[in-house]
Amino acid sequence: MSPLAIFELRELILSNLPYQDITQARIEAQQLWKVAMPSRDPDAHFKTSWAHLINSLDPKGKAFTRRLHRAMRLVLQEEPLTWNTWHKFEDQALNFNRHYMPPAHYDDSSIIFWCEDCLGFHPKFQYENVHPLLRGLQKVACINGDGSRLIINTAGIGGPNFPTMVSDLFQLCDFLVDLTRRWEGRTWKRFKDVMLTRPICTRLVVASGYTHEITVAKPNGITVGDAVLILAKVCYNAVRFLDAWDIQTHVNYTMESNGWVRVPNLVVQWQWQPGGQSNYDDGMDDSDEEDAYDVEEERIILATEKEQDSREDIMKSIYMDSQS
Repeated sequence: MSPLAIFELRELILSNLPYQDITQARIEAQQLWKVAMPSRDPDAHFKTSWAHLINSLDPKGKAFTRRLHRAMRLVLQEEPLTWNTWHKFEDQALNFNRHYMPPAHYDDSSIIFWCEDCLGFHPKFQYENVHPLLRGLQKVACINGDGSRLIINTAGIGGPNFPTMVSDLFQLCDFLVDLTRRWEGRTWKRFKDVMLTRPICTRLVVASGYTHEITVAKPNGITVGDAVLILAKVCYNAVRFLDAWDIQTHVNYTMESNGWVRVPNLVVQWQWQPGGQSNYDDGMDDSDEEDAYDVEEERIILATEKEQDSREDIMKSIYMDSQS
């Protein structure tokens, strides 16, 4: 069930209950998201502070994380955001990823974790602060930041060609389609002017890992409509700029995940696939396995390109529609 379905189902149930106090509570809850609520707590959106994270690391980790945090703060503060500042942030993220691995005990921490979405190490974001319509972002993106200024990462920063980027991007596109298109006679736009978060988010940077970053800043709070608009634009840009290298990386990863592994002059199929068997089973040379691999590879390439075209069109449509 989509976020919109859950949200409207809750509204329907509450509005039909006979108890005046519960109905009044529903009305008050709706009004809460319309009010721009600031916070005096600089870490209100996170389960811990950056200072706590940095101080809990070894000397090497402290040095890398401080540099990464400083670069991120510049991205969140600079107006307008320049390519130079963004690339410095990317460089620090790459240095962190290549040269430092956080202690293993943080992997299951409730407040700090190694994030597979942005390939970073940061305090956990409190997704309960996000409007119910967009809480599903937790499954398809990462939210990081500092204070009331946030970054939504839709792919690993500084690593646009890592293997799962295409499938992750497609999942985010499907999330936006589900939110904006799959409800006849209903519209998410009823909620476009309510706050994205409580407490408010005053600046939002959305990045795809392709450095197609888009920024919006509002001292009185970013709205649900603002977020959907720039998410759709980032997805549209990212999908239409996918190139042959990105698609081939995705195809290779998909093939390997399905048991196809190609080495020089040999295709090893750990699981039997239609069209080719191991030499031990069929007594033949590698030609049948090579042919089967090529057929499967071409099928996935064509399917991915078709998905790319389809999502490019619909993301453009959602982006244009979100502006009205």
